[in-house]
Amino acid sequence: MISLQKLSRLTAFATLAAIPGVNVFGTTGGSGTSTDPYVVDARDFDMDRGHYRIDGNVDFVSGKFVKLGLANKNNFLSLRSGVSVTASFFIVGDGVGSGAEVSVPDADFRAEMLVVGRKGEGVLNQTGGTVRCVQLLIGAETGGKGVFRLSGNGSLLEAERFITCAQQGSGSLEVAGGALAVTGRASESGESYLSGVDGAIRLNGGSFAVRGDILTGANVATLDATYHFERRRSRQWRPVSIADLRATYIDGVVNRWTASPLYSAFGDRIDLTGFTVVTTDADHAWAGAVPSDVEGWYHSPWFGWFFNDETMAGWTFSFQHGFVYVHDVSTADAVYLWDSSARCWWYTSARDYPWMYDYRDGTWCRYDSGNYPHRRFYDSRRGASVDEAELSWAE
Repeated sequence: MISLQKLSRLTAFATLAAIPGVNVFGTTGGSGTSTDPYVVDARDFDMDRGHYRIDGNVDFVSGKFVKLGLANKNNFLSLRSGVSVTASFFIVGDGVGSGAEVSVPDADFRAEMLVVGRKGEGVLNQTGGTVRCVQLLIGAETGGKGVFRLSGNGSLLEAERFITCAQQGSGSLEVAGGALAVTGRASESGESYLSGVDGAIRLNGGSFAVRGDILTGANVATLDATYHFERRRSRQWRPVSIADLRATYIDGVVNRWTASPLYSAFGDRIDLTGFTVVTTDADHAWAGAVPSDVEGWYHSPWFGWFFNDETMAGWTFSFQHGFVYVHDVSTADAVYLWDSSARCWWYTSARDYPWMYDYRDGTWCRYDSGNYPHRRFYDSRRGASVDEAELSWAE
């Protein structure tokens, strides 16, 4: 665990007074709206007036602070898939009262120091590609709120020295859907992670790797006090003991990295020999779904587009199936849905879909095409393709 004295020295850059930026406009076009964002180039440092986009490779001037969100809310930056971005210091949600969000798809993003939620509110959504930094601070200063959401199979986050969650503010790192977060590779003494009382690493089908064998010589209470893990249960994040997670030290002999289940997705990009990997299975029906640029909309690799947020109390809206209620016991491996259009309970999963099991008469049906209320299914009992209204259990 990193000492507070050493951490304060390492994070001094994050507490410097604001440095004047060169300009707040996209110098190569755009008007700052969601449909016509400013196009960012290497001269844009202070971004505080709406929507921004990076269309090509950008190498920000060395030593400069790049800031999204200085005083205003509703600042957004999106990276086009495949681009490369490099910065010395990159801050999301810099000033008091600011709000900012960054979307990183399949891109390469590198920074010496990355801060998400310095004194304002910051969100970074990484759904693919690689984000690499030396130091990652989430919820850095008093009043700062930060969330780093890492999702998507093969998505990689690496903080070479350390990750802090809620050093003085509040912050969390969410790792879901086959993604991997790694820290401590360049740490001088194995110090790589620190969480305040309002910070946590949230695992939902993702993995967190820290250098060294953290299980050796440390009891569960000590580990739980150091690593604040949470997992998804019934749409809520809940604290969990490290004893209830899978923690594996890859020692290079018995647990070789090449034999790890993560190797197929990350083996050509990183080597975790000498790291402890903590992971958990996904506990939510929509684990692995990727958030879109529109709040509340997600894309599941097997279920398609749907809308879901905390206000819907278990309901999800699907383009194909309409409103479906997801039972609390559902996981990615077993999803139980009440179909309001067909008025039935389905069982399905990422493995079985588009086949769905009807509990009313014990029939497997395959969804073939169409949108509610005119979907087409193959009814295995009849051995025929039928309209939604023709299903034997339809009212």
